[in-house]
Amino acid sequence: GRPVNPPNLDGVGDNTQLMHLHEPSLLHNIRYRYQKDLIYTYTGYILIAVNPYKQLHCFTDADMAEYIGKSIGVRPPHLYAI
Repeated sequence: GRPVNPPNLDGVGDNTQLMHLHEPSLLHNIRYRYQKDLIYTYTGYILIAVNPYKQLHCFTDADMAEYIGKSIGVRPPHLYAI
C-alpha cells in the first residue's frame, strides 16, 4: 500500500502541502474538502474545481473583492484567485 498522510493534513488548501503526494492521497484531500463545500483546491498554481451540483454562496462581489490584487495562495483556493 501507499503511505497515508497524517490526519492534520486532511483538507489542506494546496495538495503540495501533503506529506505523501500520490493519486489516492490527492483524491482523498479533494473529497474531504468537497464534503465541506470547499470545491476549490490548489496543486501549486493549478486550481482544481469540483462541481458541487448545488448553489454555494461563495461568488459574491465581497468575495471577489477579497481576491483583487492578491497572489495565489494568500487567500483560500477560489476561482477569483485566478
